[in-house]
Amino acid sequence: AGRLCGLGMYWEIPVPVHFTRSMYKLIVGDHLTLADLEAVDLTLFNSLKYMMENDITDVFIDMPFTVEREFFGGAQTVELIPGGSDIIVTNENKMIYVNASAIDRMYMSVKEQIDAFIEGFVDIIPRDLIQFFTAQEIELLMCGVQEIDVDDWQRNTYYRLLNRDDTLVRWFWDIVRESSNEIRSKILQFSTGTAVVPVGGFAMLQGSSGNVRIFELY
Repeated sequence: AGRLCGLGMYWEIPVPVHFTRSMYKLIVGDHLTLADLEAVDLTLFNSLKYMMENDITDVFIDMPFTVEREFFGGAQTVELIPGGSDIIVTNENKMIYVNASAIDRMYMSVKEQIDAFIEGFVDIIPRDLIQFFTAQEIELLMCGVQEIDVDDWQRNTYYRLLNRDDTLVRWFWDIVRESSNEIRSKILQFSTGTAVVPVGGFAMLQGSSGNVRIFELY
């Protein structure tokens, strides 16, 4: 999967996958924060946020630095830090627990899969190139533009056997403008084979063979 996403980015072909922001951060080697957890596990995020902002003396009683993970249909207790099963969470050390829990949920609990993905990705896009991008930029380059710009679409359309002022053409663009972004994506996918727009916009739209091919109405 990592190699496939890397090839899509290398050839500037949007890949129809959408990861959480934490995954893109891991790809570029950026630090994860508690805010990144919200899109991964909202329940855990709210629990850790409450722990950060409140006195937990009478709330989290005798809770060690451990977490329960599913393992082949059963539960497995894992230490969040060395010796965590013998360390109780307190107001004084709760920030360590919060950070360790967040990192465990976003990375350590799926470390093997994430490392395998990144290893395949950097086989195509070297890590020394990835480091120049932000997580947002990697997402854009990998997945393309998600919000379809109808003005850009209309500017980069070739009319074969039709004129831009023809009634049918005006009806088409009126329908596209009145449609939701989801419907626009379906129209684009039906006519071109892709539901997303490259970073360069419709001027860089690619056909099924991978070559740049302008959108046509005829």
